Amino acid sequence: MKSQFVKDLRLGDLVEDIFVVSRISVGYHDHGEYLRLRLADSSGKISAVMWQGATEAFESVRGGDLARVEGRVEAYRGELQLKVVYLCRIDSYEDLNPEDFLPKSRFSSTELLERLRQFVEEIQNKFCRSILELFLADEEFQNLFRRAPGGKMWHHATIGGLLEHTLWVTGLCRAVAPFYPKIDRDLLITGAILHDIGKVQELRYDIAFDYTNQGRLLGHVILGDELLRSYAAQVEGFPDELLMRLRHMMLSHHGDIERSPVLPMTLEASLLHYIDNMDAQINASIREMEKSSDPSREWTDYVNLLGRSLFMKPIPRWRGPDSNGEPNNSETEVESPD
Repeated sequence: MKSQFVKDLRLGDLVEDIFVVSRISVGYHDHGEYLRLRLADSSGKISAVMWQGATEAFESVRGGDLARVEGRVEAYRGELQLKVVYLCRIDSYEDLNPEDFLPKSRFSSTELLERLRQFVEEIQNKFCRSILELFLADEEFQNLFRRAPGGKMWHHATIGGLLEHTLWVTGLCRAVAPFYPKIDRDLLITGAILHDIGKVQELRYDIAFDYTNQGRLLGHVILGDELLRSYAAQVEGFPDELLMRLRHMMLSHHGDIERSPVLPMTLEASLLHYIDNMDAQINASIREMEKSSDPSREWTDYVNLLGRSLFMKPIPRWRGPDSNGEPNNSETEVESPD
């Protein structure tokens, strides 16, 4: 049973427990090779380094593996870092609790799914509504959908992250649609709810987040398109053009030809792409800002996928002029206007 968690580690602590190796790579120094690691559990992640035995460990441990780790918590550039002296892959999970290793969404999946059902009830197009009702009534799929992560590492990489991301994207589409009268709202909302359903099959989330064989060979865009067509086939008389437009949204939502079979070419597909990307990037940016345990830091580490660091100094909560006519930047929350 796991007893040491990342969030509880302190400078100088001796560590001897099991962690997910979420990232592993070889570095080089004057005396040979060393390992750069990212270790994780349900409470968070910590950087680690292994100076001795790097070659042997790298041959047996891969990203996504569970490993027994021994070492000591040290400080490096103002952050905690684990100096590893022993690293060994764990092959048997029988005595382990998966919930100890996978981070969870901070939101209740029951509440998120109920809100998604409410969005479906607003749909006026009978075919769009029928396909969504079939999706929600698929109990076996829903049990997986409400647990699946939104990604392996970059955005919404938590248990329940896919449902959270789906609801946020749908809610944003619902809010933005009235600004563009030419948008078909029902089509947009339907595409938003279904756009990432292929991730249920693309990712595994038993003891660690990783790709399935289907995910690696096909990807969630193709897997999602297959699921979409299977649901549409169950609705009698489902219009061919409506299915084509929904499939186009599914197949183009990444917005670039490197990751999508086609580029967005309808208003609904274009809006879905931009909102999907916005939610993913903002969620990932917030996660990068929350990594640091040093409250005095103003910048994140360099984020390779963004090509920059992020400024994370808290914004002062301005309350207005004080009695001397000077602004007051106390942390008092400002009420939102009606």
